[in-house]
Amino acid sequence: MELKYMLKTALASLIVAIGLSGCGGGGSGSLPVNATTASGSNVVELTNSSLQYDSTGMKITGTITTKYLQGGNATLSNISATIDGCTVNDTTVDVNNTLSYSDNNSKTSNVVITLGSECRATVLTLNASETDNAQKTLQWTKKTLINPAVISNASPIALILPNAATKNITLTQNGESRKLTFNVYDSTNVPLSSGSISVSYPSQITSGVDVGSLNPIKTVDVKNGQAIFDYIGPSDLIDLKNSGITSATFTFYDTNNPSKSIPLTINYAPDTTTPPVKLTGYDVEFLSSNGKPTTNLQTTAAFNLTLKDTTGKQVADADIVSATITAKQPNMVKLLDSTGATQTSLTFTKKNNISLKLKTYTAAGLANFDIQFKINTTNGTEDKNITKAITIFSGPATAMSIVYLNTGQDLLSGQFIENMAIHLADQWNNPVNTAPTIYAGALAGYTESSTSPTGNKYLIEERAVATLAEDPSGAKLTGAAIDLTKIDSNNDILVTFGNGYTYQASGKWDIKSVSGSTITLKDTFKGASVPNLGYAVGHNYRQEVCSFGDEHLVQVDSSDGTYQVNSDGYALVKVKYDPYMVGKKIALFANLVGVLNSSGNEIRLGEVKRMTLRGHGLTASPAAFTIPKGYSGTVTFSIKLTDTAEWLMNSHFGAMVNVSGDVSASYTSSLNDNIYSCSSSGQAWITYNVTAIDGGTITISPVLASEF
Repeated sequence: MELKYMLKTALASLIVAIGLSGCGGGGSGSLPVNATTASGSNVVELTNSSLQYDSTGMKITGTITTKYLQGGNATLSNISATIDGCTVNDTTVDVNNTLSYSDNNSKTSNVVITLGSECRATVLTLNASETDNAQKTLQWTKKTLINPAVISNASPIALILPNAATKNITLTQNGESRKLTFNVYDSTNVPLSSGSISVSYPSQITSGVDVGSLNPIKTVDVKNGQAIFDYIGPSDLIDLKNSGITSATFTFYDTNNPSKSIPLTINYAPDTTTPPVKLTGYDVEFLSSNGKPTTNLQTTAAFNLTLKDTTGKQVADADIVSATITAKQPNMVKLLDSTGATQTSLTFTKKNNISLKLKTYTAAGLANFDIQFKINTTNGTEDKNITKAITIFSGPATAMSIVYLNTGQDLLSGQFIENMAIHLADQWNNPVNTAPTIYAGALAGYTESSTSPTGNKYLIEERAVATLAEDPSGAKLTGAAIDLTKIDSNNDILVTFGNGYTYQASGKWDIKSVSGSTITLKDTFKGASVPNLGYAVGHNYRQEVCSFGDEHLVQVDSSDGTYQVNSDGYALVKVKYDPYMVGKKIALFANLVGVLNSSGNEIRLGEVKRMTLRGHGLTASPAAFTIPKGYSGTVTFSIKLTDTAEWLMNSHFGAMVNVSGDVSASYTSSLNDNIYSCSSSGQAWITYNVTAIDGGTITISPVLASEF
C-alpha cells in the first residue's frame, strides 16, 4: 500500500474515532461537525437511487429519490441520462421527464433507460434543467451507480435428505417394492412444496443389467416437503450376485440445480440359506439384436422378447397362452405389427422368443414397456407381469450451454469455487446420453492491447467482428480490430464465440502465429467459414494490477474427475479461483470432440461463457456512518469481500444507498471511475456527498458489476 494512502486511511480512521456519535468498532462510522461543506448551488439534490440493468444489458430500470432543499416551488425538466462509452436511446423519468417540487418535499420517481447496444458501465450521469422559486435556471448534473442484473439460483431447494427407511436399503427378495422418500428443505430448513427432484440411473442399464424400475421414471414434484418414487427391485438377485453385481447407485438431484444431489445405493443380498423365489418362477428378457436394451433415434430396431424358467431355459411355445407388450411412451417408441403399421400394444399367442420391431422417433431417454405373459403350469394358468426399460440414445451433440449453479469456498486452499454445469443437446433438444467427454478451462487474464474498443486495456472483443476459416497452414481467425502484437503464441490461447449456431467455431484454440490482424491456429477447422465471431486471447492467470510480480489463478476441474457427460446430458465442473479474482471477468470455455453415432465422422463443438466471478458477495466497511445534525460533506466506504478478510481489488461494483433520518446523499466518486488505478493500492471504495439537517445514518449495499 502506498504511504499516502496509508496516511489518508489513518486520518479517516482518526476522524471517525473522534466523531460525535460514539459509534465505531467497524459497525458504524461517525463524522465531525466541522467537516468541509459540499460545494454547488443547486436546490434539488439526488438523495437516493436504485437503478439496475436487465439481463440483456440493454435496459436500465429502477427509481431515483430527489429532494427540494428550500421553500416555494422548483422544477427539474428535460431529464436525460448519459453513460460514458454507451449509447442511450431513450430516458423516461415519471412519464414526461419533468419533476415539480414545493416546500422541501421529496419525490421518488420511476426511471426507464433504453440503450442502443449492450452496456455494462457502472456510472450514469443524470442531466436536467433546474428552475428554483426565483425562476433562476441552472444546469443540474448528478452521477449515480448502475447495479448489475441480479443473478440468482431459481431453485428454492437447499437440502435433499433420504428418510430413515430410504437411507439404508438392502434387498433380499426378488422384485421387492420400496418407497424412496426424500425430505426436501429450503435454506432455512423449512420443508418445501415446490420444485422437483429427478433421478440419474446407474450406468449398468445400458448393458442390460436389471437394476429395478422407478415410478415416475424420471422426475417427481416436491409436495408437503417430500419427493417420493416407487421402486421395484430386480427380478433375479441370485443372478446379479453371480455376475458380481452387489448394488446399484442412483443419483437424485434438484431438477433446476443438478449440483444439489444425493447418491442412493441399493444393496443386493439375496438370502442364500432360503434363496429368494423367482417371481412366479420365470424371468423375462427384452433385448435388441446386439444383446443390449438400447437403440438409436429415428430407426427401426429388432428386439427379442423371451420368457425363461428358473434354470434359464426358454419356455416352450406350447406353454405360452399369450404374451402382451405395451409401449408406455408412444411419443418415443412404438411397435410394428406384421403389416408394418405402428401400434402401442401387441399380443401374441402360443409363441415365445418373439421377434419384434420397434420404431423410434426423435425423443431420447428411457422408455418403459409393460409386459404380460400368461403361462400354462401344473397349477393352472399363471401371470407374469413386469416392466422393462430400454435406452434410446440421443443424436450427436449439436448445441452446448454453460450454466452457473452456486458458489462455495474451500477453507483449506482459501479459494472460492463456482459450480457450473455444461449441457449438451442434440438437434431435437434431447440431452446427450451417449457419455461423451468434454474438455474445459478458463482464461483468467487477457493479453494487453492498446487499441481495445471496449474501454478496457485487454484483448477481448465482444462484438461480431472476426471470421474463422479453414486453411492448409492451420485454421485462421481474420478481421481482428485489436492490436495483436503482444500475443505470446507459446503461452496464450484463443477463445471464440458468437450468436446463433456457431458452436463448431467456438471454444478454445491453440495459437500458432500472429501476423497483422490474423491469428493462425495449430488446430484444424473443417467446413464453411464462420463470420461474426467475438474472441479473446489470454492465459489461466491474472497479473495483479497494483502489486508487481503477484499473479492469481483460475483452475477448472471436473467435479467427479472424469469430464464425462452423464445420462442426463450434462457434466459438472468446478471453477476455483483466488480472492483477488472476485469481480474479474473470465472466459470459461468447454469443447467436445467426438464421433457421430452412425456415420463415424468426427465432430467438434465449443462454447464460451464470459462471467464475472462472484465470491460470496460484497460488504461495506464501515457498515454505516452516523451523520450528525448540520453536517454537509463527504463519507467514504471501503468495499470488502464477504466472509473473508480480503478487499475487493481493481473491480467494478454497484451500491444501493439507504439513508435514515433527515439525510440526503449523492454519489461523488469511486474506484469505478478507473478500476486500474493504484491510488488506493487497487482497493475498492466509494464516496458520497451527504447533508443532514437533523442528523441520521447512511448505509450502502454493495453488489458486484461486470469488469467490462
